[in-house]
Amino acid sequence: MMKDIEKKNLQELKASFPKILAETPSEQRADAIANFTAELAETIAFEQSQSFLDKALLSLNDDRAKQELGLRNLTNEEKVFFKGFMEMVKNPKNALTTKQTDVFPITTINRITEDLKTQSELLSVINIHPAGVNKILVGDYSGNGGWGKIETAISDEISAEIKGVDTTVKRGSAFLALAKALIDLGESYVEAFVRGVLTEVLLYVLESGAATGDGKESPIGMDRDLTKKTNDVYAEKTKIVVNDLTPTTYGKLISKLTKNGKRAVKEVILLTNPMDYLEKVMPAMTVRNANGEYASTLPFPTKVIQVAGLPSGKAILGIGKNYDLGISSITMEVYGELRALNDEYLYLAKAYGDGTPKDNDSFINLNISGLVAPVNQTFIINTEEIPVFTKEVPASQ
Repeated sequence: MMKDIEKKNLQELKASFPKILAETPSEQRADAIANFTAELAETIAFEQSQSFLDKALLSLNDDRAKQELGLRNLTNEEKVFFKGFMEMVKNPKNALTTKQTDVFPITTINRITEDLKTQSELLSVINIHPAGVNKILVGDYSGNGGWGKIETAISDEISAEIKGVDTTVKRGSAFLALAKALIDLGESYVEAFVRGVLTEVLLYVLESGAATGDGKESPIGMDRDLTKKTNDVYAEKTKIVVNDLTPTTYGKLISKLTKNGKRAVKEVILLTNPMDYLEKVMPAMTVRNANGEYASTLPFPTKVIQVAGLPSGKAILGIGKNYDLGISSITMEVYGELRALNDEYLYLAKAYGDGTPKDNDSFINLNISGLVAPVNQTFIINTEEIPVFTKEVPASQ
């Protein structure tokens, strides 16, 4: 039995996500994320379905409204899929066959991926592999290059550093509600609505997985130690305490990403909780110049990204392009009968994928609970060559 989501507020639900992650033990986090995802998906569908339907009806005679809905010219494969899906939703007892017609076309998944990159700063800077890729190959570069004879030992050494990440075994599920009236409008409208809802749901799941996933039933997060694994769970990296963002401090942090000087680092990302960004990071990276104007900057090219799934006091610094994420497939199936009260159908979407850092040195875990803003200081130098003129003030009577 699904929860009564009509009384839920979408913004309040989104805001609760960081607290859920912070208060949930690591061994229970996968279930917590799954439950949150299901509730979020149904809440989004409930709140957006009527608005989408109103715009959809308007778009029948308005090209601008069609553009706002993000309607696409579907491929033949997409038309077949969504036509079959619509028939299944209208007749839940006639489930889709085992001919894999319940699997989203690759073009639709890749469009969802592009939507995710547009809406998420984090997902836009990492490597997201195209749909249909069942195994991501990642390599951990180590050692120094050089000239010499081609030998088997060298080949073996290189091969030993390459590993495959199976993107078909970890699954995120979401329950969605689809209005009957929307089904009657056609394949393009159903595709746009389903894609919109799944994009918003996957945004939270993939961001949290890429940042802090424990690797068991979720991706391996950037904050995880690839050398410490117990019962399929990767331990969190030891946090480095950071109290300021001065060039000396920041440079030492970034140097840890260079693999002991064997890798050049040209740009980094800094992930932080939205509240921590406003209360700690933004003040720590803001200075006032001689003209009295405020300037926000860091002493090294950095993209600061706010991630709602990060707990307070925690930040992650690393090389964004050194994280690989893949969504191999998304499937759809009817979950329940028509919900007569709301005249809508309930269906279940399952997204299969996985993610991992390329190596153990690409990201570091930070404790920024004590991060403070810099104190502007003015130094007055009084020398014989350039004396500071002073005026004697008589003592008060």
